[in-house]
Amino acid sequence: TKLILLDSLLQEMAESLETLKFYSSRSSKEEQSLFDKRTGKEVERIRFLAGEERVQNQLQGYEFSKVACWARPLEGYAFGLGKVLTPHLAFVAWGKKRGHKDVFFIAQFGDGDVIPRVTRGNFKPKNQDFQGHVVQSIEQAVFAMNSDTNDMDTWVMRFRGDSVPNNGIFLGFSYPCYNWSFKNENDLPWENCSPKNLAELNSMIYSTPAAGVEYHIIKNNCQQFARDMFLGCTK
Repeated sequence: TKLILLDSLLQEMAESLETLKFYSSRSSKEEQSLFDKRTGKEVERIRFLAGEERVQNQLQGYEFSKVACWARPLEGYAFGLGKVLTPHLAFVAWGKKRGHKDVFFIAQFGDGDVIPRVTRGNFKPKNQDFQGHVVQSIEQAVFAMNSDTNDMDTWVMRFRGDSVPNNGIFLGFSYPCYNWSFKNENDLPWENCSPKNLAELNSMIYSTPAAGVEYHIIKNNCQQFARDMFLGCTK
């Protein structure tokens, strides 16, 4: 009953909020459906605004205590070593509440994004402000990261200690998605952190070094933002 209730609440949120639902740009209607090769099921690309007060209220009681950094190919670097060595990174957190369906928080920084700088309290962004998103599955988290449906490969990066370069290291064979086959969240590597609710997690965005600074491909980029979110949770 609780699972059905959460699903109905999330569906209501999808209809009333600035919910983003989008599909492949391929011309064939049949090919516009996205399928998980592992399960054969169609997966919709839906995400909710994590800074929206109503979303936070609906997800009260959820605790995010497992985090990771995921990577996917940068546009124009989809082959060879360039695919792994120059990825786009996003911060991902796994949220749980007893008796309810798990959710995932995802935050990613890119060219053109502007993050407000806030040093105190839980910032409540407007819909147009930069913020994280909430999704209901690993598949939807992968879709939120990838704009190119021809290559959905997504892998896990690790940031830990001074021995790890700024852009992280690749955890071999740890793929949330590889060749259109998605892994279960329990089969992926996560780092434990002190539990945070959705508002606390989203508010961390506005105190990262990326906040208040224009995006720069070298000095202030997606990799540094994801790393700072990850280390802010795990240190």
